[in-house]
Amino acid sequence: LVLAGYILVFMALHIKISPFQSDIANNVETLCLLSLELVLLCLNFGIEDQRFFNAFISICIAIPFVVFVVAVVVCTLTWCKSEAEKGLSKYLLKGFKGMEESLME
Repeated sequence: LVLAGYILVFMALHIKISPFQSDIANNVETLCLLSLELVLLCLNFGIEDQRFFNAFISICIAIPFVVFVVAVVVCTLTWCKSEAEKGLSKYLLKGFKGMEESLME
């Protein structure tokens, strides 16, 4: 329980300070700390229904991974979109004739 209390204090400081520049990174870190807190508390109190216990622990572990994968996909799509717009604007500055010439090469 001491470790759980320490993690709660650390999580409160983390939410207040927001150590990372990116909001996504701060939110994922907070979610990971919350999941760790739930797992520690669940392990501390004896739960007799093992199926519920295993499902709960699995969900607490899987949620941060799913959020991380979604964040990576969103960042990748945003990056690809900005690169595509840069490439298209380069061709628009040259005109469509420049685009045809580069495609023929």
